[in-house]
Amino acid sequence: MSGGAVIVGGKAQVGLDDLRITADLKAVSVTAVEDEDGFGGGWRVVARAVCTATLSGLELVTATVPASSSTMKALGVRCPEGKHLQGMGAAITGGGGQARLTTIMAATDQGPAMLVTATEDGNGYGGSWTLAGQAVCAK
Repeated sequence: MSGGAVIVGGKAQVGLDDLRITADLKAVSVTAVEDEDGFGGGWRVVARAVCTATLSGLELVTATVPASSSTMKALGVRCPEGKHLQGMGAAITGGGGQARLTTIMAATDQGPAMLVTATEDGNGYGGSWTLAGQAVCAK
């Protein structure tokens, strides 16, 4: 299970907040949010789920960066020994529309791992927010 999303029509005033894989590994949930001054135009988010047959040893591994008001956050998630990355997800909690996901990618040079990054918008955000990464791993 993995997923993807695209924002259509947001004109850089709408950011991706969540691309979560459900705990049962059967669906994705995607959330996009307008920045703090809103957006008067129409926009939509399009989500895609990529599903496969059940693989041996399939599990969801999650890691989280502690809450803080950092301008940028980065997080690596590693699969357990002997398992390989099959899918990825990420989520921001508490960003108030002023933090957005900027990277969700496999880090192939580091073995079975993935990298997630998020940044605050141009004028920053005084509140605390967290970043979580999800790795779908299997043998």
